[in-house]
Amino acid sequence: MSLKAGAAKVCITPPLGIPLGGDFVRPEATFVHDHLWARCLYLENGSSRLALVSCDLLGLRQDVFDKVLELLRTPLGLMPHELILNCTHTHSGPDTPAIIHGPFDHPYMAELPSLIVQAVLNAASNVRPAKAGSAMSELTGVCTNRRIRVKGGEVRMNWEKILPEEIKGYGPIDPALGVLKIDSEDGERIASVVHYTCHAAIVSPFPQQISADYPGLVCRTVDRFWGGITMFFNGAFGNINHIMVPGEYAALNKDAKALPFEEVERVGQPIAAKALEMLPNIKVADVSIDSAAKTLTIAVRQPPYKSSAEAEAEIRKQEARLESARRNDDHDEAWSALVDLTYARHAIQMLQSDETEGEMRLGAFRIGDLGVACIPAETFVEIGFAIKNRSPFSKTWVTGITSAYTGYLPTEEAFDQGGYEVRTCGWSKWSKDADKAVADGAVELLQELANKTLM
Repeated sequence: MSLKAGAAKVCITPPLGIPLGGDFVRPEATFVHDHLWARCLYLENGSSRLALVSCDLLGLRQDVFDKVLELLRTPLGLMPHELILNCTHTHSGPDTPAIIHGPFDHPYMAELPSLIVQAVLNAASNVRPAKAGSAMSELTGVCTNRRIRVKGGEVRMNWEKILPEEIKGYGPIDPALGVLKIDSEDGERIASVVHYTCHAAIVSPFPQQISADYPGLVCRTVDRFWGGITMFFNGAFGNINHIMVPGEYAALNKDAKALPFEEVERVGQPIAAKALEMLPNIKVADVSIDSAAKTLTIAVRQPPYKSSAEAEAEIRKQEARLESARRNDDHDEAWSALVDLTYARHAIQMLQSDETEGEMRLGAFRIGDLGVACIPAETFVEIGFAIKNRSPFSKTWVTGITSAYTGYLPTEEAFDQGGYEVRTCGWSKWSKDADKAVADGAVELLQELANKTLM
């Protein structure tokens, strides 16, 4: 048996006018700053196959993953665990998860699965003998934990203005930076995968420009100076972002035209530079590959209303508040009312659905001595550590937003602290103890892959 690999990319930039996602507003795109791509690294070794796909998207609904898999069934016969469909979570792309505002009718959404499939088929069509290797390093100074502990023990978010004397401490970040290198047997560069942990929410929906955010910059830079096709796999970034000083970044400011892309450079360039420093020293070899998956059934939290009538009363209250704030040109009050109104509307949907539990599909794959756990959520960094600390692999990545988008996955401790991510809604619904079930499930998958290696 010997490793074979192929790589390809397909442009998935949507047309202007498409709704942008990732916030309580849903503006339409007016300009393309940089293109969005679906990139694929396709690997074979004997009977084992892996299609690693990285999309410059906020996330994907489960039905999109299912459609991509269906379209690949006849030409490639891929099994569900062999397709790793990751999203970088750029907040300046189309609202593909459609979880805050609901699905929208646009031809792009029907076309997207076929574009992703084309990237996989193109990569699979040019496989050749290859070798792979990986390495780990660390990078600090580009991101921070956005949940800040303040006096009184509560948590506030770092996009708020917080006085230094109020701050009691910050949560952790994950400084690990991983690189996977794939070369042809004769040394030609096929692909590289860069792994780091930070929200791709710098550009945000304003200034209404489509952009792959800092992961796109990382890929373009490594492509230019190293060659091949570069992919980016984000980590357990649920509570990690780029705002180094609380309240001093205005991505949501409609007048911010230059600042977001300067910040993209500040975050993306050091990541790319570290990857470029590592790549020449990574030794490659003919390695084995494998993958596995399992589906967990997890309880769903209930919204803080006793009935739909109570939630409907809250909706009417917040609608009146929003209308009054807009009449008075009070932008801060209008924003606060819009946020509360959105949560109340989600509460109605959750109460009417009568959902008490849901499914979360976990995945894992192995390339040589690198083990990767794949979670379809905005996973808190502490959960990533819990998986890595128990992993049987010498090198472990934990990726978020992989194969579907199921919202936030906070730690159980975070619920007592408060903060944005734990407020119950459609994009934050899992039970308070879901973190432990997911960590256990991910470790079990990694252990399964490690045990098969020893057989």
